[in-house]
Amino acid sequence: AVIICTRPPRASLNWRRRNFLGGGRRLESKIKSSGLEPIRAEMSLIQPHFLDRKNVAVFNPFFVRENEINFNINRLGANVSVQRHFARFTDGFLNYRIETDRIDADSVLGAQDVSLAEELKRNKSVGSAGLVRNDSRPLFNPTRGGVNSITVEYSGDALGSKFPYWKVTVERRGYVGLGPGWVLAYRAKAGSMAPVGRAPLTPIEERFYAGGSASVRGWQRFELGPLSDVDKTPLGGNSLFEGSTELRYPIYKFFSGAVFIDFGNVWRRANTFVRQELHYAAGLGLRFATPIGPIRFDVAGKLNKQPGDLSTFEFHLSV
Repeated sequence: AVIICTRPPRASLNWRRRNFLGGGRRLESKIKSSGLEPIRAEMSLIQPHFLDRKNVAVFNPFFVRENEINFNINRLGANVSVQRHFARFTDGFLNYRIETDRIDADSVLGAQDVSLAEELKRNKSVGSAGLVRNDSRPLFNPTRGGVNSITVEYSGDALGSKFPYWKVTVERRGYVGLGPGWVLAYRAKAGSMAPVGRAPLTPIEERFYAGGSASVRGWQRFELGPLSDVDKTPLGGNSLFEGSTELRYPIYKFFSGAVFIDFGNVWRRANTFVRQELHYAAGLGLRFATPIGPIRFDVAGKLNKQPGDLSTFEFHLSV
């Protein structure tokens, strides 16, 4: 399948081979290009019924180029994971990731708080585990149920990494039907991470960030949280708390509307959640339902700005 759109241009090419070498295996490959990821090339070898009928094993080598507002990075590595279906709505996973990262020197000038010599190239050896319970229905536009998830991640120094860390993220999304076409949706997400041993800090590309169409919509991507004193570039942080309450209502046929309040912030230190330092945004949204998910347009206004904020309103278009 090839999908192309504009502003910014995006394209993807996907290929899948079913029953690869027998045994129900699947071999999938993807090449994708977008504004945030000028190139993503990955392959997945998927083995169902691995050791048990409820397990799926996946081997996933990848190369990714990411262009964020505060860093540009090349990632080369592979994931090995086992996913298990525990119950009707509950799944879990174990994953091991090995990768080599290289950050462009110019992309972190003025946006980093350690020497560039330590930041430009590093290896990672990362183990993670997670659980997800998802009883939300229907799939693309839930009106009932919810999603609970927890992910625990540990990056050690097995490959000589100078930046080992641990990281925990939990999230809750809920949906309450109030009548035909009326839904109250809410979510809350919290995370914390910290360097391990004598590591000076956590990697800039692994830190928590807030702001954007899927976060606190009063800010653009990554713009809520600690900023560099040099050029106001986002630094990310080691603690995150954010959430949203949204009322969705029908307008006409495939069109619906929304009113929402978002909140959140990012803090530099681990296990730091200060209620008085939360930032809030309120806004309106327009939705258009399609067979593959909704198209969303949101406008949100900041209710309490952070130092350095220039705009009062932000606009988001999401597909």
